Amino acid sequence: MKKHGGFKVWLTMGALMFGTYCGGGTAAGTYATGYYLKSGGGHLLPLVAIFMLSMFIGCGLSLNAIRAYKTYNYRDYVLALYALDKPDSNPILQRIVTIFFDLFALFTFVMNGGACIALTAELLNVAFKLPAWIGGILASVLFIILAVRGVGFLRKFNGAMTIGILACLIIILFAVIGIRGDLLAERFGNFSIGTDWAGETVGQVYKGLLMFCVGSSFSWGLVLNSFAKPVITKKDAYMSALFIGIMTGSLFILTGAIVLPFLPEYMKIGAPILQICTNYLTPFIVVLYWVIILFSVTSSAAPMAYNLANRYMGSWKSESVKPGTKLIILLIIMFAISYFISSFGLMAIISKGFQIMGMIGIPACGIPLIISIFRIRKKDRLEKEVAEA
Repeated sequence: MKKHGGFKVWLTMGALMFGTYCGGGTAAGTYATGYYLKSGGGHLLPLVAIFMLSMFIGCGLSLNAIRAYKTYNYRDYVLALYALDKPDSNPILQRIVTIFFDLFALFTFVMNGGACIALTAELLNVAFKLPAWIGGILASVLFIILAVRGVGFLRKFNGAMTIGILACLIIILFAVIGIRGDLLAERFGNFSIGTDWAGETVGQVYKGLLMFCVGSSFSWGLVLNSFAKPVITKKDAYMSALFIGIMTGSLFILTGAIVLPFLPEYMKIGAPILQICTNYLTPFIVVLYWVIILFSVTSSAAPMAYNLANRYMGSWKSESVKPGTKLIILLIIMFAISYFISSFGLMAIISKGFQIMGMIGIPACGIPLIISIFRIRKKDRLEKEVAEA
């Protein structure tokens, strides 16, 4: 009998979250300037370490809860967290919790979708001088097509895209070192340079990041449940979370190192890495960056949209409308909302919208998840006693 999923499962879960986290904001470098470099290069590693620890704890607790309750869709997952998964649970409370998390999942998607649309629109503007509103519409149409037809392909080649994104970022980093390596060496680990770049105190920067990290990490169970069947044991849950923390944290170290030599000039720009590649690096590097954007936005926006639309299709009872038509209609509505959100700009979405997500996620997901620790321990103990009897 297999005792645990093993290294392959841990690495797969880490790669899955690496690809999911590398959406528009990460690939653009907006997370780097919006959270990790506000007080200079000295605070980059400590802030990323906080993020990694938060992801380890939040995703570890989430995966352990999914493993214990065997909940592989987010409705069953949240009902289990709120102890409303029993046959005799109050149906009114079940409905309230389900509706709330349906709305929260939609809010999470439109923020991520808006970030992907904003980045793609900016890329099309730089590459082909298309107005942002046209680029946004084209991006939305592309994501809808991918969600309808290409989501299976995206899932199948998620590992390849992860390797591609990582390799391209490393190449871009070496290109940056070639032109501004002296500035990177001077600023990386330096706690005296850059404390005034964002106009915030160091304490405010750490507080803002902590709010984002805790809310985000405890909310990822809503996504992880769809992929967590290979997580068999508690060891699998926490080792997978360790890989998730390390692999996603590496994204911010890489993008932070790329952007750092160009600050504070690029601090307020929505897509700093795009502008850095376009203005300072060779055409080959620019093309590499376009590959990163293509991989990152498609691996993030399309699968998330497909999963969420499928959830809403379950509530659309009319049999006069074909399932494929329902899917397309729901995707159009979802990306129309995301398109509106994208008009606020990538920086505003990352710095404001994602903090709001964190403020909701901490009480809605974090508190019941922590409380569930004691119920899961009791459940595991009883199951062990039955197995040994």
